[in-house]
Amino acid sequence: MRSSLSEKEILKLCSIQGDIFECSLEKKVDEVDFIGNYMKSRFAKSMDQGDYFLNFEDKISVTEQIGAVSKKTKKLSYDAKFLHFAGYFYRYYCYRYNKPSILVWKEIPISYLKESYPVLHSLDIEKACETVYEVFLRFAVGK
Repeated sequence: MRSSLSEKEILKLCSIQGDIFECSLEKKVDEVDFIGNYMKSRFAKSMDQGDYFLNFEDKISVTEQIGAVSKKTKKLSYDAKFLHFAGYFYRYYCYRYNKPSILVWKEIPISYLKESYPVLHSLDIEKACETVYEVFLRFAVGK
């Protein structure tokens, strides 16, 4: 799964995914449903494989397509800053631990990211990922 992307390209992908999550607010869809649909999508898989830049679709188009299959809602749960962080975090975590999006989505609930957001967003992305990895590694071993 790991690609030959440079660190700069990886961070660009993180930012793009953060923007896509943030744009979900404009669609007035359930954010958890949107993120789950996105993490299972061909767009996320393309990022996992490192060929997103070859098959680039603009953020608005991706948001439209994922939003169209996500549940509508009148009450939004998360704000733009958190959604951007979540998208950025999930993408970097995929790269850092060489895991596909769908697996990361299943392993790290969005509710955990929201609960941990005050601490995680104050860390650099590498340290934030290490912190979450250690928490979930301990959890998995403790089962």
